[in-house]
Amino acid sequence: MIIVILLVIGLFAIWWNVVRDDRPQDWDTLVVTELTARELQAALLDLTRLIAAEHARALYIKSRQLVSEDAYGNRDPSRYYEEILYFIRNVVGVDERFLDLVRTNPALADPFVTSVAGLGRGTLQKKMGNEIVEFIDCYPQLTKMIELDWEATNPLEFEILCAQNMENAGWDAQLTKGSGDQGADVICRKDGISIVLQCKLYSSPIGNKAVQEAFAARSYYDLGHAAVVSNQPYTKSAKELATMTGVLLLHFHDLDGVDTLIAGEAS
Repeated sequence: MIIVILLVIGLFAIWWNVVRDDRPQDWDTLVVTELTARELQAALLDLTRLIAAEHARALYIKSRQLVSEDAYGNRDPSRYYEEILYFIRNVVGVDERFLDLVRTNPALADPFVTSVAGLGRGTLQKKMGNEIVEFIDCYPQLTKMIELDWEATNPLEFEILCAQNMENAGWDAQLTKGSGDQGADVICRKDGISIVLQCKLYSSPIGNKAVQEAFAARSYYDLGHAAVVSNQPYTKSAKELATMTGVLLLHFHDLDGVDTLIAGEAS
């Protein structure tokens, strides 16, 4: 038994010497280096959030376009995650601020330190991806405090923003596929109530055609309500047709009160 114990101790001593030889001899220096590496990781993640913020609208639109949902309500974010990885490699990874941070920090060249501090390529990309996803998830709340620039917005972005506002108000909002949508841009459901939105980003007042499209979409999808949503006012004839057909005429900023408008329509 004593021989076995001595053998184990001897093997451990050999293993320890090998491991010790592979690591830096100055452990105080190693601790300082690790702390520096962790600070560098924090700086890299802060910069990742900053760059994501500069592209927040584009990333948010991608999240709405690429996260699909099957017939059972299961969400598949895989295409969105691929887009995030593309963004990390081709936007963040080539940004001069990011490259300068990497170039001026030799700790990134030490495999042992990068491994211990979570700065290995795969680990770092995962953490950067998580930072971006979490930031973009907050984008709807951030835009509530920002006055939208309609001139810098395209029709698809407007549809996505309308869906976002409905979701902020507690609705389940689904964008349609675009072509062949029969006049429906966003279909929303909440507590047994359904409504289809025809979204119009215009530079002039909205006429009859939008009302006709919303009315047709309500019938086609067999929904309870229909509305036109725009950034512009409506013509007199559009208002008259909306009264006849029961189509709501809304401004973009009215979407958080759709429940009240529908309740008033029913009373």
